[in-house]
Amino acid sequence: MINNHVLQHLTRISSYIRCLHTIAYAFRFATISRGGKIVDASLTPDELRHASYSIVYNIQQQSIREDFRSLQKAKPLTSHFKYLTPFLDSSSGYAPISVGGRLQDTDIPETKRHPLLLPSKAHFTWIYVRHLHLRNCHAGPKALTALIRLEYWIVNARDIARRVVRSCMACVRFKPKLENDLMGSLPPERVQSQQPFQKCGVDFCGPFNTHLPQSPI
Repeated sequence: MINNHVLQHLTRISSYIRCLHTIAYAFRFATISRGGKIVDASLTPDELRHASYSIVYNIQQQSIREDFRSLQKAKPLTSHFKYLTPFLDSSSGYAPISVGGRLQDTDIPETKRHPLLLPSKAHFTWIYVRHLHLRNCHAGPKALTALIRLEYWIVNARDIARRVVRSCMACVRFKPKLENDLMGSLPPERVQSQQPFQKCGVDFCGPFNTHLPQSPI
């Protein structure tokens, strides 16, 4: 794994929004240094999207560099990512690895058809999942997994969703473990052996007249 100064700086940030703003303002500073002009004082959605693609691209270059090189050379992958039919998406200008599939001809957004691939151990992945958990009113593991896959394909998404929910102090406090009351002893009628129909009887196909044999005199 190679060292990346951008990702090392992001590990000091615990907010997903602040990570995007940090990279977006860095790109804006570079644009101004080259003589470019900024129209809006606040960050635009395109600038934030450009910053997210940049972060994902750097994470992929650091974590799954071998798979990235194999895709660039059109070689078959040997890792477990080969089952996701990944490909390089050059529409964003960075060519990050996206997940393939059978939804190419659907009318859903591109991020849902081919989400970006993210490793689960990255710091950015953790703060992104936590951001989704808080923004969606402390969503549970199943709902959180579905929200993740609207934009990214995180390896072991269910596991990281469960860990984020378990680490949330608000979720832990509002879902305490309740005490169970001890049950009392069963009554004697339910635990002592008795003759059939000694207490009650059920007439299914009767009545049948029965009599006890008389003992010989």
